[in-house]
Amino acid sequence: MPLSQLVEFDQGFPDGDILWSLLDARGLTVASGSVTPAADSVSAIIFVSGDDNTIEPGLLASPRELAWVYTAGGMVVNGRRRYRLEAFLPLGLSEDGVRRKLGVEPHELGDEAIDLVGAYGRFRETVGADNLTAVELAGGHDALLVCDAIEAFAAISLIPSLQVSLAAKEASGTNQFQRATINWQLIRAQLEGYISDGTLAAAPELDPTLNTGALLVVVVRDDPVTGTTA
Repeated sequence: MPLSQLVEFDQGFPDGDILWSLLDARGLTVASGSVTPAADSVSAIIFVSGDDNTIEPGLLASPRELAWVYTAGGMVVNGRRRYRLEAFLPLGLSEDGVRRKLGVEPHELGDEAIDLVGAYGRFRETVGADNLTAVELAGGHDALLVCDAIEAFAAISLIPSLQVSLAAKEASGTNQFQRATINWQLIRAQLEGYISDGTLAAAPELDPTLNTGALLVVVVRDDPVTGTTA
């Protein structure tokens, strides 16, 4: 999709054109150009076309870096913006679904903090790409279970940071309501249940009771901030 980037002239009006380039994950130039600032303007806009801002087929995500440079009063001014292109995710996956599973509100956990693409990729590696594609095409109840499992995958990785951030908000009095004590162990167990159900729906051969494979194992690590087990 196209991208518009505002460049503000905080350090003075440019002496000439603004030069920009767009780099891909390998550091190769995808596109480049220049912008001539309008007279007496306080900013300019760099426009990246949709054709230059597309993700390659088969990729789930692809980083981009937009960099620009100009001179103002003889001084070099640089700027950059890093972002990530993401492929369309099927199954109705949503950030709201992740928040519901954690019991938090959008102001407590924004969309930008939730990595659904990463969770989808990890789940696909667990059950196999062919198995996941089969569920996506068939739809039905299994698709709902898989959707819950992927959202739970994204949610469970956020528990350590949420334990710290929510506690800090309560301590500072910035929460809009008095939250009851959160049983993070119970939430983790519920999320692991979603993951287990979705994994078996997509790949029944991973059922440990059949002795044909190993069900997904969720690794528990010490929280690097608190030092406690998450």
